[in-house]
Amino acid sequence: MVMVDESTRAGGHRIPQPAPCAAHPHSGLVHVDGICRCFFGGPAPEFAPPTISVDDLPTVRAFHPPVDLPEGPSIWS
Repeated sequence: MVMVDESTRAGGHRIPQPAPCAAHPHSGLVHVDGICRCFFGGPAPEFAPPTISVDDLPTVRAFHPPVDLPEGPSIWS
């Protein structure tokens, strides 16, 4: 007996969910077309899309503010 889910029976198309790559488990690579088939010559994995946008990152200054150095003898001289 073959199990068929409702979306297939109704003629609908299921959108595959991204799956982590089993051949490269700690690399952050995913297969956007479903399960990993790297061991069987399947399509190559891709880097996962970012989960945050640039707007969510904190503001970073491009240059460090000036630093006041102490006057007098230096330990470097």
